[in-house]
Amino acid sequence: MTPKPILRVAIAALVFTAAAGAVQAAGGSLVCKDSFKTLKEIRAEVGGSPAFINIVNQYVTRWDAQEARRLCEDYAAGRPVTITCLDGQRDWTAIKASIPEEY
Repeated sequence: MTPKPILRVAIAALVFTAAAGAVQAAGGSLVCKDSFKTLKEIRAEVGGSPAFINIVNQYVTRWDAQEARRLCEDYAAGRPVTITCLDGQRDWTAIKASIPEEY
């Protein structure tokens, strides 16, 4: 049985929140001071209509959650990590590849 979309979003939000809290405990924060910078980064990378930018923002949020989890796992394993705002750090090749072509 596949979880309903709203349940998947809720689970992703919980994972991201938990991951961000664990990373912040390491002395840094994944939270960016300027929330509009992410939207500016999206516009610079993909352009498009406001609706398309909103769609891409969802995939950016997913990538951010996966990256936060990876950083937390590395930190928990004792590997060195740099905790910082993810603006300018994103793997746009991976993000663009995750967006379905029909968009």
